[in-house]
Amino acid sequence: MHSEPAFQWVGAVIRSHSTQFTTRGERSGHLIDRIAWRPALPPSLAKRAFRQRVPLLRLLCQHASRPECSAPPSSPTATSLLVWFRRDLRLHDHPGMALALKDIQAARRDDCASPSPASLALVYVFDSEECAALPLDALEYLVGAVRCLRQTIQTDSGGRTDLYVRVGVAADQVAQLCRQLHVQKVYVEDDWSELGQQALQRARAASVPLQLWQPLRMSHLPEVNTALRDATAADDTQVTLPPVVEFFDQYQQRAVTVSLSAAEERAPFEHVLQWMQCGAARWSLPEGTTTWGEIPSAEALQPPATIHSSSTRHLHACAGERGAERLLHSFLTTRDPVSTGTDTIRALSLPLWLGCISPHRAHAFIRAQAAAAPFDGRRRAAARDALAFLQQREWHLHLATQDRHQQHAWHYWDWQGVPIRYARWAPSTLTPASAAVLLVHGFGASIEHWQHNAEVLARHGYPVYAVDLVGFGRSMKPPALYTPDWWRQQLLDFVQQVVRQPVYVMGNSIGAYMSLSFAVAAVGATPAEATEPSRSRPDTVAAPLCRGVVLINAAGPIREPSLPPPPPPPPLSLRALLRTPSAAWLSAEVILWYLQRNIRRTLQRVYPVNPHASTRLEKIIYRSSTDPGAKHVLWSGFRLPPARPINELIQALAHTHPLPVLMLQGALDPLGKVGERGTLLKTLCPSIELVLLHAGHCPHDEVPEQVNAVLLEWLQRQEQQQQEMEESAPATPTQQQAPASPAQVPLSSLTTVPPEM
Repeated sequence: MHSEPAFQWVGAVIRSHSTQFTTRGERSGHLIDRIAWRPALPPSLAKRAFRQRVPLLRLLCQHASRPECSAPPSSPTATSLLVWFRRDLRLHDHPGMALALKDIQAARRDDCASPSPASLALVYVFDSEECAALPLDALEYLVGAVRCLRQTIQTDSGGRTDLYVRVGVAADQVAQLCRQLHVQKVYVEDDWSELGQQALQRARAASVPLQLWQPLRMSHLPEVNTALRDATAADDTQVTLPPVVEFFDQYQQRAVTVSLSAAEERAPFEHVLQWMQCGAARWSLPEGTTTWGEIPSAEALQPPATIHSSSTRHLHACAGERGAERLLHSFLTTRDPVSTGTDTIRALSLPLWLGCISPHRAHAFIRAQAAAAPFDGRRRAAARDALAFLQQREWHLHLATQDRHQQHAWHYWDWQGVPIRYARWAPSTLTPASAAVLLVHGFGASIEHWQHNAEVLARHGYPVYAVDLVGFGRSMKPPALYTPDWWRQQLLDFVQQVVRQPVYVMGNSIGAYMSLSFAVAAVGATPAEATEPSRSRPDTVAAPLCRGVVLINAAGPIREPSLPPPPPPPPLSLRALLRTPSAAWLSAEVILWYLQRNIRRTLQRVYPVNPHASTRLEKIIYRSSTDPGAKHVLWSGFRLPPARPINELIQALAHTHPLPVLMLQGALDPLGKVGERGTLLKTLCPSIELVLLHAGHCPHDEVPEQVNAVLLEWLQRQEQQQQEMEESAPATPTQQQAPASPAQVPLSSLTTVPPEM
């Protein structure tokens, strides 16, 4: 019959010879520590320990792995850790898991006198606010990724642990879990997007002990990484960064490649499992909880009235770490990626958006697939595009991190893996307007183009948003085919996920065309937060997503309905030749080279009344044109099919859900016959309101005082009519959704063509 002193004697004998039992001295020491507090060692094992010293550790490991020998519950002073999965739904290349492993080892070394195992919990929360704004297809991919993560945890741990899943406001759910488990540290990835920062700030306000780790990068600037690491260690949100790097070639010269050399960095979860098996740590589960939580379906998380896209349909089957590799393999090996529904964006942006695969693992997988078929031209081209996507994303994540810590007025939005820059001007009045204003720039421009308008609108009580379209400004320029449908979907997702209230959308040039396309697609849609009451009250109908459209020198064709559509170009014509990939790429190279050297001349040409107003845009446009991927935007312009005429979009909008449309035209625009276009469009669409201005292609920036006066008067009339309609509308859903009729009052002191009724 063994006693406690005899048990301690066995531990002392083993400790004196621990270096002979295993080459991993650290693991041996922790296993010996476990013996000291565990009196359940059988007498037979103690006798064998005295007679056979060498196989003792093996016997101890076999005994420790038995179910009846589970670790005792941790004391209140034991270290309790929590890994909060957000945009890192993987187990490999996971810095948060590696930090948890280091703290488990440190806690074990510090508690040698009276060891008590550290506890670890793995948690994911479906944030109700975020899920309500996501398209259904992206939500399906998210649900599939969480399901794959749970299956991987269950399989790798042999069923000993699971992923704890909750649904609700993420910060509140994590705070509640921390109180139940007495958590000392919560490991979570630092987020470069504004919405992610808001979630982390809410968690701090709820007293969640956050331990941030920087997103995994393939390359970084050493001085920037050092500043961010020091600020994270000190829990300081104010970071002083070194001199700004604004151009991609400068970043390439100074960036250092990040390599994951240690095994704990590549596969930290496997090392955590080893510590769990030897009793140095244990898994946590809240008291009184008998289930890990069910993973809801995408439909259960989705509001009933939301615009959906079909770009990622059926890709939820490729979620998770292994699914991401299957998706990449399909993209690299498929001969016709368009027909099979996979392209660079869908193959890479979604897995990287949710962190299903790390950039390092994606980079290594792509290079291995390309090396497996060195003579396959299609696979080499696809691998080149995929590697370019990873490189461009690294650059724009640097811009996003740099801009956030430089305290700029703009923010970044993670649009399913693609960094998008936007700006917000808060209303300065106590009673803001019932709808926000969304500003969409033209070709080659960015959010700075609206500086003189946004501030004035905000002072008059309107929340104002401006967004860089993908491919322009400081938004990412991925190697893909840019289409009007893609830009339109970006605006729809931006309004639902970021703005979250009805908008008046205003655009210039091609931005005006996209604004009109957005309004047509947004008919009948509702913002995410407005749909929440409708779940409990089915008779409640939310306001339309779009309240009105302002077109400023709109680009796009205008065609009379009686005329047939233009025939396709002959096969041997120059236009048909430019649509071929090689010719389009060469043309894009030449045009970009020419535009970069003639930015000032081009701006002065389209600013005939006030040429000096364009001076501040020269450096901004040039910097944007040097970003990797800028040529793809021009390349796409040669390959796009003919656009849908503007008058057809306006007529479709009038037939389905009539909205007020204001059209501002600079009469001196050198890029087209503006007078004839305005007259023709007014004839074809009598419901619009047309205003002619003495300006060029960008009157909102060239003569902002005149444009602001027109916009404010038009917006105030729409707000007044909307208020009158809501006050006098009967309690029928169809009449509650009816918008204000087009404005009929002519604007004063300007050339105005009022709408015809």
